[in-house]
Amino acid sequence: MIGRAALERLASFDAVLAYFDAADFVVPPLVVGDAAPFPQEPLARPGFDETVSS
Repeated sequence: MIGRAALERLASFDAVLAYFDAADFVVPPLVVGDAAPFPQEPLARPGFDETVSS
């Protein structure tokens, strides 16, 4: 959700898209205890980074 004041401050549709693009990232999984370390490669985001067939 984005408020009216933020939209007015951003002033253009391209700026609004950039606002959302900046927040579009994959959160790494929570590791508890002696679980495997984080992967070295970024995680794929279906619909964004790869083609998913049904």
